Amino acid sequence: MLIIQTTTLTWFKSERGGKPAEVRNKFKWTFPIGRIPDKSDECVLDERRLYQQNGKILTISEFNKAMGFPPPRVKSEPPVKIADLHVKNVEFTVIDSVAIRVDFSFDPQNHNGAPHRHGHNKDFNNPDSPLCGKDVLNETAFTLSEGQMGQIAYNARFSDWDNGEWWYEQTVINVANARSPGDTPFRKNIFLSGGFDYIYKQLENLR
Repeated sequence: MLIIQTTTLTWFKSERGGKPAEVRNKFKWTFPIGRIPDKSDECVLDERRLYQQNGKILTISEFNKAMGFPPPRVKSEPPVKIADLHVKNVEFTVIDSVAIRVDFSFDPQNHNGAPHRHGHNKDFNNPDSPLCGKDVLNETAFTLSEGQMGQIAYNARFSDWDNGEWWYEQTVINVANARSPGDTPFRKNIFLSGGFDYIYKQLENLR
């Protein structure tokens, strides 16, 4: 079973340095999994979006309430098949029915913000890939054997085209290639102990 946990933290220009930055530096990017899968599920996708306001980390519901926004929309049922997964900038491929290859790409046309990432593009000469011929970062972050875990972390700066306001985002994706629930009891706290076998970072000094 493939277990994916994605967390995106958004903050604004007023929160860039000082104590808010200290809070972010101490922030732990691992949480209990919010859903127990069925035995037939191939994957579990656990997603959360957080915001920082006045130095505090808020859930999207807390942030919307503080800003006077409507409550967040109820999410649709998460995918249970690996082929149906859609995680921004990340692709998952099953290798030899056991291992999981995790690829990371950073295409500016995918609303990824700045700065642009240059580097190896494994699909540069692949005519079937939307990244064919592009000067973009597109590489394998890691391949997980059964029982292994990996973590991807990346960040970016964004600006509003209408008013020029800046905001920042950091996303952390925790991935585990775990045994199926039928083999062992599902561990909701699988990421809390850390112990990642691989850590892949694309963290820039955002100005």
